[in-house]
Amino acid sequence: MTTIRYFAAAADAVGLAEEPVKVDETTTLAELREQVLHTHPHARAVLEQCAIFVDNAQATDRRAPVTSAQSVDFLPPFAGG
Repeated sequence: MTTIRYFAAAADAVGLAEEPVKVDETTTLAELREQVLHTHPHARAVLEQCAIFVDNAQATDRRAPVTSAQSVDFLPPFAGG
């Protein structure tokens, strides 16, 4: 079981801070992202802009498997100073 975590505007758009998802041995990050977008179509505009982190490291290879991931985080762009 992997925990999807949403932060800031992503959490507001989805209406959840986190949710568990089942992944199998062939699930890639791209597939998991599409699953999240399909589950939360009302939040698509925000989620599509998010950086994605897998186990606290930014994920840049969408073809990478997420089978052993404990957490996958969606972080929207934000500014601060």
